[in-house]
Amino acid sequence: MRYRSIALIVLGITLSSSIAIVCAQPNHSLEWGISESQEFVYVLQRKLILNPSESYFVESQLPFLAQLDEGTKVIATVDGLETVPSQINTYEDIPIANVSLSRENDSMVISSKIESFAVPTNDWTLLTEASGFGTIEGQTLVDTQTEWGYVNTGAFSSAGTTVNFLIELRYEKENGTLNYIRLRYSALDQDLIDVVFVQWHAGMPTILPPEVQLSSILVIAIVAIVGVLCGFAGYRWFRSK
Repeated sequence: MRYRSIALIVLGITLSSSIAIVCAQPNHSLEWGISESQEFVYVLQRKLILNPSESYFVESQLPFLAQLDEGTKVIATVDGLETVPSQINTYEDIPIANVSLSRENDSMVISSKIESFAVPTNDWTLLTEASGFGTIEGQTLVDTQTEWGYVNTGAFSSAGTTVNFLIELRYEKENGTLNYIRLRYSALDQDLIDVVFVQWHAGMPTILPPEVQLSSILVIAIVAIVGVLCGFAGYRWFRSK
């Protein structure tokens, strides 16, 4: 069983039945905006994990994170693109791009056959229906002229303390490549986990400045809260075969 792209796997929602199929004519306008062997540069702009012993929670969602330090650049290489079928009836029919990641500083391959770094372009309505973005409680669809994805926010209680979370994922509409990921959990105005991974372009910072946090006096009181996160893996991201 292969793992589908994050843009296609959310809740396994099938395409709307309103998509009509007329003979053998295409029922969509999807196409790839990238090509095989094409490369893109990414960077881990922030890697804050208040309790390092809980890093496995984040790494279960972003497995390649364990091999990256904050500020490290990554080269994403398109290894293969599935053929776009003329008929698409469910999210399983949407083609996949296989991408491998290597660290820029030493060329070490840190992950391969990732299916979450690119989606086909030119039919964002169909992709929205397929992914279900914006249909989950607390989730907001991102659909601008330049980007497509979602922002998911919410909260849960741990030991009487409210833990807030934000999960943000955006793709570039120009070519369908992953553009931005943020995974953030906080309590008592103190970040427990804050990870920002973005597509890097010349002039962008490789490390983001720290955000204002409460006094470290509160840190001791909330470090224990991080442990509950390992049971709150709502989204399983970036799983390779």
